[in-house]
Amino acid sequence: MHDIPISEAAAGQVVAADVVDESGQALIFAGAVLNAKIISSLKKRGISIIKIFPCAKADEPSAVDDEQMEQVKRYTDFLFRHCDKDMGVVQALYEISLFKQQSSRKFALSCKK
Repeated sequence: MHDIPISEAAAGQVVAADVVDESGQALIFAGAVLNAKIISSLKKRGISIIKIFPCAKADEPSAVDDEQMEQVKRYTDFLFRHCDKDMGVVQALYEISLFKQQSSRKFALSCKK
């Protein structure tokens, strides 16, 4: 994990730690893949330093332990805490969200520390 100036951030890099503003509000979460829009938004919000993984390629296999996947599941459960996950459409959205979160985390963890 590296601290880099936001001015050196590049699309495709993976955020290694949650990025929060001065009030502690989360702007992006660890595992997010940077793009030009996100980088621009962080600059506008006064973020000067972010932590990124020195990345491997997205298609390389990763070793993700059960604890990390459980953390992703708890976060996804938190996002859907007010929803009835037994409803067909909500269940599908939940599963898609969980998959996306796990995929982002696997990619982030495939990067060398």
